Amino acid sequence: MKKQCIVIGLGIYGMNVVKKLSEEGMEVLAIDKDMRLVEKAGHFATKAVCIDITNIDAFERNSY
Repeated sequence: MKKQCIVIGLGIYGMNVVKKLSEEGMEVLAIDKDMRLVEKAGHFATKAVCIDITNIDAFERNSY
């Protein structure tokens, strides 16, 4: 089984973390509230989702 991780926040640092971990063979779930960044991360991450994690109700409704 591949190692798995979650990257929350896809700014410059977060996006680079997603790219690096993906290159190293990890399964990466990328999360951000900006759809433009989520779409960009989708090219590297195993899965990328657009959600505002500060909204706990929205976060709990989604299953990853």
